[in-house]
Amino acid sequence: MRDPASPLRDAPVRGDLAPALYQAAVALGRTRNADEVVRVAITEIQRAAGVEAIALYVLDAERDGLVLKSSAGPTLSLTERARVLPLRDAGPVARAIRDQEVVALPVAEHPTGELRTAFAEHGFSSVTVVPVAGQHQTLGVLYLAGRDGHALSPEESALVLAIGGLVGVALENASLSERLLAQQERLRALAGGVLQAREEEARRIAHELHDDTGQILAGLHITLDELVRQVPGHPEVFRRLHEELDRVEAQLRRLSRELRPTLLDDLGLVPAIEWLARGVTERMGIPVTIDAPEHRLAPAVETALYRIVQEALSNATRHGAPSRIAVEIRPDGRHVRASVRDDGKGFDVAAAWARRGDRGLGLIGMRERAAALGGTVEIRSSAGHGTELCVLLPREPAT
Repeated sequence: MRDPASPLRDAPVRGDLAPALYQAAVALGRTRNADEVVRVAITEIQRAAGVEAIALYVLDAERDGLVLKSSAGPTLSLTERARVLPLRDAGPVARAIRDQEVVALPVAEHPTGELRTAFAEHGFSSVTVVPVAGQHQTLGVLYLAGRDGHALSPEESALVLAIGGLVGVALENASLSERLLAQQERLRALAGGVLQAREEEARRIAHELHDDTGQILAGLHITLDELVRQVPGHPEVFRRLHEELDRVEAQLRRLSRELRPTLLDDLGLVPAIEWLARGVTERMGIPVTIDAPEHRLAPAVETALYRIVQEALSNATRHGAPSRIAVEIRPDGRHVRASVRDDGKGFDVAAAWARRGDRGLGLIGMRERAAALGGTVEIRSSAGHGTELCVLLPREPAT
């Protein structure tokens, strides 16, 4: 800081900066939006410190300098001329960053010629540089410019330095949030790719089960017919063999459709879910009602909804012992909502999410499918009161 005997120290009493520090702290506690915290900090410092212009510059390693992020007070021409500050000739900035202290000096002593000229043209006589530090490094500086030639008092400097620290925390929080969101997007894209690869593999296996294995079984039927002609006298044995082959073929056809039903690709979501419902009713004797509009959705959305409903029906019949199940699908603006409700035994949802068994993995799989498209899965259940699974997906997921 400048010597106390400097003319800059002949300062009148200005507004108390303590409320400015409080307001910045409140803003930081209220939101993780760095822009709001910066706006509050700049506004409150400008008001309380009585400075005409204040700007936040953040360090930019690629440009080897500081880049203007936010400002208040200076005219457009000044901010345009001072949008980027090179570190090589920003003497007070380097000192503020190096020593982590507030640095004040007259405009006439500023080492950056362009800034010195710009400040002087707008009538500013003094500048104060406040470091903005994060937890592990300095992130930038606050530039304060005034026309009265008065520097901040030691108490004011300490308060402004504290406000700079809050701005630093806000900037770090914003950076962490941006990295977290980017990581989530990468994970979502990866999950979506994995799910798509699984569906393609299921389609391939289903095709082989239906076509290739079907051809083999058809060949076995023909071979049996030839044996009947060559080895007469055992018609009952060959009849039973034909029946066993028919059962194998029916089972393979069912597995093929469960892996990847051609109905889903050819006719859409509703016919495919109706086929699932008929299967549940035929095998388990549980009526399943479907209430859904007959229109196509994006292929990825149809696949996700089909798989989620398939898993929900499987969970209900395996664990819930319901007497009836209802499936409902409805458009909701830019989203589509689906629900699967049963009147079964119900279960502890929190414990099921944490479980490592089949049900836990099934629930996690449903949630991952929805999340990969930017959607959500919610389950409501309690012992003796049935279960409702609710899905919300965008109708046109981002690619």
